Amino acid sequence: MAYIVINAWYPSHKADEVGKRYEEVMKNYPPDNTLGTTVIPGAVRATKDGIETMVIVEVKPGKFDEASIYISKAMASYADIEGYEYSIVVWATLPEVMQIAE
Repeated sequence: MAYIVINAWYPSHKADEVGKRYEEVMKNYPPDNTLGTTVIPGAVRATKDGIETMVIVEVKPGKFDEASIYISKAMASYADIEGYEYSIVVWATLPEVMQIAE
């Protein structure tokens, strides 16, 4: 298992546009429990630079490639929103790291 962490940033004045797009994206790419468990479905904070969001998905064993593609396609849906940026980062789980240390 691994965690896929998605962070996104966008200007505050784009919040309505991002919110509407989010609704569309969720219709086309709803959480897929066959690929993993959404640990944090959406954390949001306001900063002096705009809005930051975070989603964390714990990927099921053997589903990493499929989950990565699914998430990447969903995130690409925001590409035309000016100022919208995101990152997708993979984190190992503690049990995975412990196996490496053995």
